[in-house]
Amino acid sequence: MHALSLLALLLPLAAGNKHYQCDCMSWTAGPGQNWIHDATLSHYVCHHYYTNDGIWNANSGLCLAKPGYKFDGQHWEDNCKDAISGFYPVVTDEYGNESLNRNTKLTAGASTGWCPDKLE
Repeated sequence: MHALSLLALLLPLAAGNKHYQCDCMSWTAGPGQNWIHDATLSHYVCHHYYTNDGIWNANSGLCLAKPGYKFDGQHWEDNCKDAISGFYPVVTDEYGNESLNRNTKLTAGASTGWCPDKLE
């Protein structure tokens, strides 16, 4: 019940607004589990859905909008939810090129989007 209550509080933070930065939070059922900012899931969503519009910032663990673009919070959240059934870690080669490590498929029990800066 605690996890569902937290989800109800988090949903309005992302849905229906424009943002310069977003990440995904995930939760997996089990004793002592909580919602976490999931950098691996967030990086995947940033790389897979926003290749032309977002840049992954490893220091903050957020996907940052490229100049002239703003994330739609509802679409970001939908992409976080869509990805939990199967997503892949993003790896960077020695030249700075990103690709998906398709040898390691990850899942999560539930997810939501989190965008800390409401613009509109």
